[in-house]
Amino acid sequence: MGWSMKDAVGRRLTEILRIVDATTRKVILDPMAKAASENLTGTLPSNSVLIRRDGREVFIEDSVAPIHDREGQSLER
Repeated sequence: MGWSMKDAVGRRLTEILRIVDATTRKVILDPMAKAASENLTGTLPSNSVLIRRDGREVFIEDSVAPIHDREGQSLER
């Protein structure tokens, strides 16, 4: 993503992980927050692009799943 740990610390994840739809250029909302809040496993759309800090673009595929505590409750960040 082009971020050093030092530069990334304290920033929102959506600032570091800039993901857009390759065709529409609309921002793809934080898939991890959605998985946690809806307690569902999900995937990014197939035409997702990660925009690196230097502006370069990389097509990506990803899946997300909520993390549960010992009582089975979804942990939101």
